[in-house]
Amino acid sequence: MSTEDVSVGKNNRARRAAKAKARAKRPGGREDSRQNGPHGGRPGDNPRESSSFGSPFPGPPPPSGPEAEWALLEQAAHANAPDLPNLAHRVVRDHPVRGDRAAERILLAYVDGLWRAGWQPRELVRQARRKATVASAQVVELAIIVDHEGRPGQALDPRWVAQLDELASRGISTRGGWLRNWRGAHGHDEVWATIQVAKAMAAIGYLPTMDVLIPPPGASAKDVTHGIAVEAAADDPVLRRIRKLLSKAESTQFDDEADALTAKAHELMTKHAIDHALLHQHESTDVPRTMRVPIDAPYADAKSFLLQVVSTSQRCRSIFHDGLDLSSVIGHTGDLQAVELLFTSLLVQAQHELKAAASGAGARARGQSYRSAFYLAYAQRISERLRAVTEEVLAETHDRTALPVLVAREDATAAAFDERFAGSLVKSQVRGGWDPLGSAHGRSAADAARLDSGAITGP
Repeated sequence: MSTEDVSVGKNNRARRAAKAKARAKRPGGREDSRQNGPHGGRPGDNPRESSSFGSPFPGPPPPSGPEAEWALLEQAAHANAPDLPNLAHRVVRDHPVRGDRAAERILLAYVDGLWRAGWQPRELVRQARRKATVASAQVVELAIIVDHEGRPGQALDPRWVAQLDELASRGISTRGGWLRNWRGAHGHDEVWATIQVAKAMAAIGYLPTMDVLIPPPGASAKDVTHGIAVEAAADDPVLRRIRKLLSKAESTQFDDEADALTAKAHELMTKHAIDHALLHQHESTDVPRTMRVPIDAPYADAKSFLLQVVSTSQRCRSIFHDGLDLSSVIGHTGDLQAVELLFTSLLVQAQHELKAAASGAGARARGQSYRSAFYLAYAQRISERLRAVTEEVLAETHDRTALPVLVAREDATAAAFDERFAGSLVKSQVRGGWDPLGSAHGRSAADAARLDSGAITGP
């Protein structure tokens, strides 16, 4: 490691320490220094980095004509107000034609603004589904399709196109009033359908600005400053092998085999990260990027903690966005792809083990506290195992220049994380009940067999 590398690492650490002290002194800001206990621990013993957002985006429409009625409807839907059906009946009665057109304009304005605010088609539909109803998600899908059809000839990133291809509402005509066509195709009552449209508006009309990770319509990869601009590693043979190992780990019913497969996958990830870091260390494009990972309920808090554990093991940093059930992960491209693969596999394995544990004797007593404690203890034990594998691989690495390069990349990631999220970062505790049996079973699920990365040689 050169003198310059050493000074950069020290400067990064000093800058992060200064920022942490400044945050701790600000009103309302706090840092939680408690560490995860070695034996599962209560939910309060698991500090998790998260962020919260303030004002809604892009805000309700101006109050004039039918737009005023829809503004009231959207606000009532957002607050789940009891007069929502009466307001919907009034819109249907007073604005049978103009009401639909106004709603279509509002939805399209929201969609257009949210593309520039960093949101993606898949994410918008997911927010509508989790915040409202399946019908509201269909309305958002239609709005996205109509928005796309109104942009002929604009440049589209292949990943954006892939998300558009996932939309399930393409069979509904978007000509001659697409909201009316949607109601007719499903035989919806007008008042009920109006309520679903209002809920769709409320679901996407109060979303915050996010990082632009994929170029929105009309933009190019050079306009993206945070996201992974090119998925060049999609055909990486090592990642293909890792994906196969994790897929086998998810599908096997034998704990020892799943454990060995996961350990081997993580070993390959660590070795691959070392090779990639050494190869690209002098490239100007080798900088930390961001990806977003959906964290589905139930137990989104505990699952986000598992993602944090996995991210740390791959020299990345994650933050959970309260109210959105999303996490942002910052790291170098190859590390981010490894995080996504490993987190998905470990979550699937945890769900399989939880289902098996909850179906045994006394399962009726295993409620939310049990399941939350299971996930937390599982994540803690996984953290210990991943750390052990990483240390073993680094100890066996013959190239002594590898460790300084990895440290430099980790410092760069931490600096990028602080730069992006220091202003909104809080150390929050994972919410959930305390259940000693759930904790014991969760730890057992992650510790069922020895961690022997040499147990298999891979596919």
